[in-house]
Amino acid sequence: MSDPLTLGTICRDWFGLRRLALRRRLGPEFDRLIALARDGEEVADSLAALLELPAATAPDPTRETYAALPGAFGHVANGAYVCPGGTCPREVVRGPAQGLPYCGVHGRDMQFSPAFGSGA
Repeated sequence: MSDPLTLGTICRDWFGLRRLALRRRLGPEFDRLIALARDGEEVADSLAALLELPAATAPDPTRETYAALPGAFGHVANGAYVCPGGTCPREVVRGPAQGLPYCGVHGRDMQFSPAFGSGA
């Protein structure tokens, strides 16, 4: 969790952030902010202040990729997993034998989208 706190990093690092909030006895406040994020509110700065973490100061590194050889492990689908609620800009390209990526903001697995990125 050394990245600046953005909606993408909240989504990716939800379990660790939740654990940190619980250790600091801030669980209810954390849950309230996550509920606001699910409704599309900007909560990164508020959550960073609550947990005493750096706020967003750089572009959101939301794209996680796996460099694979096309066809090396069977059919390779073109696309990425995206936020199931449409509120987070995070995209995950799943590698072979990896589990489904999880969206911590919405509390469920991310959904596959055949078209992703700014060029699609």
